[in-house]
Amino acid sequence: MSGLLIKGIVTLFLSTDLIRVPFPAARIIPITIRLSVIITHFEALYTCSYYKYTNNMNVNYTIQRLQKASNQNVDDINNLSQQLLPGNPRLEIQDLEKVVSYPSNYLFVAVNEKGPIIGMILLVVLLTLEQRIGFVENLVVDESVRKKGVASALMDKVHELAKTLQLHTLHLTSRPSRIAANEFYKKRGFKIHETNYYKLELLSY
Repeated sequence: MSGLLIKGIVTLFLSTDLIRVPFPAARIIPITIRLSVIITHFEALYTCSYYKYTNNMNVNYTIQRLQKASNQNVDDINNLSQQLLPGNPRLEIQDLEKVVSYPSNYLFVAVNEKGPIIGMILLVVLLTLEQRIGFVENLVVDESVRKKGVASALMDKVHELAKTLQLHTLHLTSRPSRIAANEFYKKRGFKIHETNYYKLELLSY
């Protein structure tokens, strides 16, 4: 295959990075592209699928991996973080840059057509001696667009990537008081794992 043809294919792949997604979901149309990437400790074929949700509403969003911090998306993410847990420490732009540039982190965001981030989810990949594990963190959707399929679309993205990376299990925690969130996770197939969960505080915010 000639260098010119390869360049043309790569350009085609990159041009499909953002696909608009109206919500809530009435029907789902998967659009899949493939490219090879190397992540910490092992190689994987990263399949990027963007799901197009269509109905009669005029609100659109895209789901994409956030790979660069900006003042605007720091503000949006801080807003979502406070909705997830009031009192969460606020991120500075350098903090977000560290998160998105960390090799085993995959931060996906739902971006409104008009600009602001309306939802996010973070997948953290860990390679242990026994298996490859994914930890799901920071799943939150802006209160103005909840129950419109955004959380499901974000979780779909993480689930798809987890299968592509050949992760053995996905793990998450959720406070018992978050009744709706716990029901959502159960419907997505997550099961309560009976174990003791320990935490040792090392640094204060």
